[in-house]
Amino acid sequence: MAHRVAVLAPDGVLPLDLGIPAWVLNEACAPDGTPLCSVSTFSIGGGPVRTHEDFRILLDHDESLLGTADTVVIATVAPGDNLLAAGGLPDGLAAVPARSRPQTRIVSPCTSAFLLAAAGLLDGLRATTHRALCDSFARLFPGVEVDPNVLSADNGRVPTSAGGAAGIDLCLHLVRRDHGAAVAAAAARRCVAAPWREGGQAQFSVRTFTRRFRSESRISPLKWLGRRRVAHARLRSPSEGDDQGVFVRAGRADDGGAAGRHDGCRGAAHAAGGRPSRPRTRDDLGRPILSAR
Repeated sequence: MAHRVAVLAPDGVLPLDLGIPAWVLNEACAPDGTPLCSVSTFSIGGGPVRTHEDFRILLDHDESLLGTADTVVIATVAPGDNLLAAGGLPDGLAAVPARSRPQTRIVSPCTSAFLLAAAGLLDGLRATTHRALCDSFARLFPGVEVDPNVLSADNGRVPTSAGGAAGIDLCLHLVRRDHGAAVAAAAARRCVAAPWREGGQAQFSVRTFTRRFRSESRISPLKWLGRRRVAHARLRSPSEGDDQGVFVRAGRADDGGAAGRHDGCRGAAHAAGGRPSRPRTRDDLGRPILSAR
């Protein structure tokens, strides 16, 4: 029998996140092509649901699915003021843990972790959520071991993930856990997604990017960009020695801008005053230029 998955669409659900579980889990197939998951989407009461965007969606199922589901996924919804202020569970959502079977796995992509924590399902467990809200999450629910660095956290019955596309990572992880690496890899190929992503949430911060860029190129991203702009402008310059034209094409009409400084030369104004240009000591990637002596 296929693994039965019920996806809850709460009021204010993010449409992209709502579609991820069905998209990924329905691609989990046996070698003969038999689907290994059966995914159904529902709302509390079975009525239409207002999304986070400018449209509503109609659902064919209600919370009665909870009584037979092997896995329940609470699709991402931005935590409301009441939840952020006091950790209170929105009306109607208390039915999810109450009507689910004891062995049912309850999954939270992104900020739906707030809902699971408010229901007490994450007490004493390791969990994660969107990196921008990890501090608020930890402050509201001190009994939860919040890990802000990972894309997903699997503590057994209540797996959680970071925001956005990390929901894909979490769903593929569930396929890998339930059906093996080969099935998960095949599902990832059909979804045109990475079967496994290295690194955690820190890779998406500007500070981390700058540090890794410096490690690879030995210069800052701004300096690298300035040198590339000047190098490109030189290729387009109509005549040799046209330093002023180079800086204009690089985005500066004088030699006082970033492009001139980062190229390691004095610029057109100094050349016009009779001073020699400073010789370049590094190439466009910041590597030392060896002397020909």
